[in-house]
Amino acid sequence: MVVRFPRNDEGRVRFIPPGGPESSWPHPSKWSYPEWRCWMSQCGYTDEQVVQYVTEDRYKYGFGLRRTPTEPWTWFYLPTPKQVEMHADRTPNVGYGGAAGGSKSHGSRWDAYRHCWTIPNFRAIIMRRTFNELKRNHMDKARTECFKINEFLGKEVMQHVPSEYETRFAHNGSLIIWAHCQNPGDEDKYLSDEYDAFYPDEVATFLKEQVLGVAGRLRSSNEFVEPRMVATTNPSGANTLWFKDWFIDGNVDLDEYPDYEHKDYHFIQSMLYDNPWLMDKDGTFRKYEKRLGMYSPMRRRQLLEGDWTAITGQFFPEFNYPKRFIKVPMADLRSCRLERWIDWGYEKPGVCVWVAIFPSGHVHTFMEYRFDHTIASIVAIHIRDITKDLFKRIGGKRGETPRISRTICDPSMFGIDGHVGETYADTFQRVGGITCIKGDNQRVLGWGRMRHWLSNDYMGRPWWTVDADLCPYTKRTIGSLVSDKGDPEDLDTTGEDHSGDAHRYGFMARPSPDATIVRATTPLTDSVKALLNTLQTPAGQPRPSGMVA
Repeated sequence: MVVRFPRNDEGRVRFIPPGGPESSWPHPSKWSYPEWRCWMSQCGYTDEQVVQYVTEDRYKYGFGLRRTPTEPWTWFYLPTPKQVEMHADRTPNVGYGGAAGGSKSHGSRWDAYRHCWTIPNFRAIIMRRTFNELKRNHMDKARTECFKINEFLGKEVMQHVPSEYETRFAHNGSLIIWAHCQNPGDEDKYLSDEYDAFYPDEVATFLKEQVLGVAGRLRSSNEFVEPRMVATTNPSGANTLWFKDWFIDGNVDLDEYPDYEHKDYHFIQSMLYDNPWLMDKDGTFRKYEKRLGMYSPMRRRQLLEGDWTAITGQFFPEFNYPKRFIKVPMADLRSCRLERWIDWGYEKPGVCVWVAIFPSGHVHTFMEYRFDHTIASIVAIHIRDITKDLFKRIGGKRGETPRISRTICDPSMFGIDGHVGETYADTFQRVGGITCIKGDNQRVLGWGRMRHWLSNDYMGRPWWTVDADLCPYTKRTIGSLVSDKGDPEDLDTTGEDHSGDAHRYGFMARPSPDATIVRATTPLTDSVKALLNTLQTPAGQPRPSGMVA
C-alpha cells in the first residue's frame, strides 16, 4: 500500500490545492512556483528540492528548442520530478517504474531523444517484447513527436523511418533503433551492433536472456558517453522475478553471474501519484483509479500499488504463507527421516533439496544445492559431501549417524528406453554412492499433489515448511511460478521451475497429507519450539493433556 502521499478521510490519495480544500487545481501546464511547491511538499520534497526542480532541473533534463538566439524557448518535454530522477541517474543500469501512470515509456523515449539530439553519432535502441506493443507505445508516438519538432524548425531534422525501424537525426548522425524481441532467440538479431543506450520497455515481459544479451552490446568509443540501460516496467508475469532480483533486491546467484554487483543496478519507484498530469482538479486521481479498479485484485496491486510481490497468474499463491518459512535447528532433525529430491539440469539449472519427514508427517525442506553447467560426476560428489556435512551438524542419538532413506530423481537421469552405457543415475551411484529412485513425471497430477502439501493441517500449521535462509532459491522461485497460458493446469516452463520440479518428484513419491486427523492438544504458540513439539508427535497419536512447549 502506498503510504508516502497525503490521504483524505476515505483513505484515498488527495493533494490539497494552494487555495485550500474547497479550491481546485489548475492544469499542470499552467502551474507556477506556488502550485509546484504545494504539490511537491505533499509528496515529501524539501523546499530546496522544489526550488532546484522548478528553476533548474525540469529545464536541464527537458527538451526545448528555439529558432533564433533571441526568441523564447519552446518546450516539447518537461519531466516530472520522478522523471528527473531517471534522467539524472548515472548508474549503468537503471530500473524505473512500478505502477501505471508513472509516464515510464514517455520518459524513456525522451531520454533517448535528448541524448541523440545533443551527442553526435549516439546510438540508442528502444525495445518492446512484441511488434504490436512497439508500434502502439512508441513508433506511432515517435512519428507525431518528430513531426511537431520538424514543423517547428521548418525542416526535417528528425527523420522517422518506420519501414527501417529507425529514427535518424540528420544534423549529427545519431540514431534510434526500434526493436522487438517476441520469441526466445530474437535477441540474436541485435547482437552484431553496439549501442550507447538501451531502453527495454516493460522489461518484466522479456526473458532475462533477451535483456542481458542486448545489454551486453552496450559500449561506446565516445569518451564523454557512459553506456547505460534504462529498463522500465510494472510488476507483471513470469519474468517479474528476475527484474526484482537484479534491480531491487540484489538477489543474484554470484556463482552463475560472478561479475554482478548490486551497486551497478538502481531502481526508481514511480507511482501514479508521482504524475500530476493525471491528477483530477480536486487533487485526487479517482478517474484513473476507477479505470484500474476494473482489473482483477492481483492486477490492481501491480498497476495501482506497484506491488512487486504480486505476480499475474501465480501458480502457487499459497506458497508465500508467512508461517511456511521457519528455522529448525539441525539437532532437532535427528528423529526425522531424511530424503533428497533432485531435478537434473545442465544448460538450465538443476537442484537437489534435502527434506526432513517429521513423525507427524510434516515435511521440512532444510537445505538446497543449485548447479548448472556441471557434469554429473561433480554434481554427485558435491551432493555426497554436502550430505556428510549435514550429518555432522545433525548428529545422531548414541553415536548413530543419520542416513538418507531415499533419493528421488528426475526421470531424465535414467536415460531413454534402450539406452546403452552409463546414465546419470549410474554415475551418481558409481561416483557418489547415491542410489537414485526414478521420480514420477506426471506434471498436472504432480502439481495437484504439491497443492495438498501447501495446505495446512487442522491446527493451521503448514504441512510443508522451508528454511528460507538455507534454501533461498526454493523460497524465491516456487512462489513466482505462473500458469501456462495454453494450459492453466500446468505452469509456464519459461520461469525458474527447477526447485518446483524437484519437490514435485518428491511429493509424488509420498501419500497426500492427512488433513483430517483430529488430535487433542493445546493450541500452538507462535514459537518455533512449540511448532517442533507438535511435529515430533507421530500422526494420529494424541498429545497428553496439559503438555506445553
